[in-house]
Amino acid sequence: MLTPKEIATELKVKEQTVMKWLREGTLKGVKLGKLWRVKEEDYKKFIEQGTPKGGDWDGKNHMEGTYAKC
Repeated sequence: MLTPKEIATELKVKEQTVMKWLREGTLKGVKLGKLWRVKEEDYKKFIEQGTPKGGDWDGKNHMEGTYAKC
């Protein structure tokens, strides 16, 4: 399971952006008390979908990163 901070670092966005995606349901995650966690398979699906609504991030540009090689 990945943390919002790990995802933000990988995608080179602010952690607040990842939190927004989680709250909106754009990125599927599980809330454990006050903490969010994202399953690796849900993160992969999110990457494959590309840019979230209203964002300037293009997930396809990050497919060649270290995570995509796993």
